[in-house]
Amino acid sequence: MARAGLAALTEHDGAVAAALHVELADHAYTVRNYESSRRHAETAAALARDHRDQVGESHALAQAALASLFLGDQHEARRQATTAADLVDAAGDSLLSTNLDALLQLGMTEGILERLDDAERHLKRAAALCLRTGQVYVEPDVLTVLSNTQLRSGRLRAALATLDRADAVLAGGGAPVTEAIIAMVRAETLFWQGGTDGPHTWQASAARALEIVDGSQAAWAVSVSCFHAELALHAGTSDPAHARWLLLDAAGGDELSRVAGWRKPRWCDALARAAAAASDPAGTAHWAELAESCAGQLPSAGRRAFAHRVHGCGTTPYGATSAERCAARGRPSRDSPPEGNASSSAARCSTRPESPSPRDARRTWPTGWTGPGHWPTGAARHGSPARSRGGARSSRTRPGRPRRRGPGPCCRTGNGRSPTWSARA
Repeated sequence: MARAGLAALTEHDGAVAAALHVELADHAYTVRNYESSRRHAETAAALARDHRDQVGESHALAQAALASLFLGDQHEARRQATTAADLVDAAGDSLLSTNLDALLQLGMTEGILERLDDAERHLKRAAALCLRTGQVYVEPDVLTVLSNTQLRSGRLRAALATLDRADAVLAGGGAPVTEAIIAMVRAETLFWQGGTDGPHTWQASAARALEIVDGSQAAWAVSVSCFHAELALHAGTSDPAHARWLLLDAAGGDELSRVAGWRKPRWCDALARAAAAASDPAGTAHWAELAESCAGQLPSAGRRAFAHRVHGCGTTPYGATSAERCAARGRPSRDSPPEGNASSSAARCSTRPESPSPRDARRTWPTGWTGPGHWPTGAARHGSPARSRGGARSSRTRPGRPRRRGPGPCCRTGNGRSPTWSARA
C-alpha cells in the first residue's frame, strides 16, 4: 500500500511522500534489507528538509543511522544520529508533540550506538510528552525502550518503575511483541537486582516472555529467545550444554545467521562461556574468532569488551581463583611477588591453599557464573545478585570508580498499529 501510494503522488505531495518513505524504510529494516532501508530513510530526510520539517528529518535520519550501522558504516551512522539529536534538541515541545515517533526512533538508535545518557534523555522527554498530550498509542514503546536503557545503565530501580508504568498503560491489552519484551526486560532487571519484586520473580517473567514467543522466528522473537538462553546460563538453571543449544537454536546455528553482526559479540561471549564450562576448547576458539571478527568490522567499546572476554574464556580455567586466572594468562596477579622472582611466583600459585583468601573468595565464581567480569553494567555497579538481595547498591559505594556501561540491545516494541517496530527488539 505504501509503494502504491508513493507511485500515485505528485511532486507537490512532498510531505506525504516523506511519511511513506519512512514507512518503507521501517519495513525494509524489519526484513533486514538495510540498503533499501537507508535509501528510503535518506530520501525521507531530504524531503523533510525541503519542507523545513526538522522533526520529520530527525526521524528519518535516526532510521538511516541504524541502516548505516548494520551496513558496516559506523562513522556515517554516528554522524546521522548526531544530526538527528541536534534537530530534536532545537525543537520545542509543541513541535515534537506532532511526531513523538521521532523521539522514540532517536532514543532507540542512540541506545544501540551505546549513547545511553542521550538515549535516556530523549526517551524521558518522549514519555513526558506522551503523558501530557495523551498519546497513549506510542507510550508503551517509549517506556519499554526507556526501561531497557535504564537497565543497561545500571539503574535497576528506575527500570522497574518504568516497567510498572508500561504495564499500567497496557493493562493486559498490548501487542504480543510489546508484552514479550517488557517481560524479558523485567526478568533481566529482577535477576540482577536479586530475584523478586513483590508478586514478580525473574523466573516467572522470563517464562512469560518465552511463552509469548511460542516458536516465532520474527526478529523480536529471536532477540527474546537469545536473552532467555543467556539468562539461563547466568543463573545456572540449566546445564551449559543445554543453554548453548537454546542460544544456537534461537540465533540460527554456529554462524548466528538470524542475528545482526552488531549484536553477535554479545552472544559469542555467552556461547564461549558455555563452551568453556563444558570443556570444549574448539567451541571456545570458534566463538572467540567470530566475536573478534564482528567487533573488528564494527568497533565500539562495548563490543570490543565482549570480544576480549571471549578470548579470556579460552585461556582461563572455569571457576578459577584470581591467581590461577593470572597464571593461565601468563601474567602476575596482584598477589604475586616482585618481578624477577618467577619461581617463587609459580610456587606460590601451585601451593595456594584450597580455602581461598577473602579477596579470592569474593572473586571465585559460583556454579553457573563466570565472574564479575560477566555482569552487565548494572550488576557491575550494584554487585552480584547474592550481594544485592536487599536492594541494588549505589555506585557511590565504590568511590572513585568510573562509570561503566555494558553493551546490550536496546529494545523497541510494537504498538499494535503495524508490525514494523517488532524488528527493533
